[in-house]
Amino acid sequence: MVSLRSPLDSDSCRVLFHGSAAVLANRGREPFGLVGLETMAVDGVACTGCSGEDSAVPGRNALVLETNDLQEFLRLCGA
Repeated sequence: MVSLRSPLDSDSCRVLFHGSAAVLANRGREPFGLVGLETMAVDGVACTGCSGEDSAVPGRNALVLETNDLQEFLRLCGA
């Protein structure tokens, strides 16, 4: 698990997003935004909350949560 707390350059983002099994972009002001879109652009799987993201298609390019329950996320991941 990698927790980023500062911006990265584009090349580093591509490498991390492409090499990730999943990316959870969890911010109150921008719950999905560019991180999720960049993840999907390199064929990664984005994980989103229930904020109604148009580009997140459950089971196709994203894990989409309906609640804030960690158990729901673990079930979607197959854990």
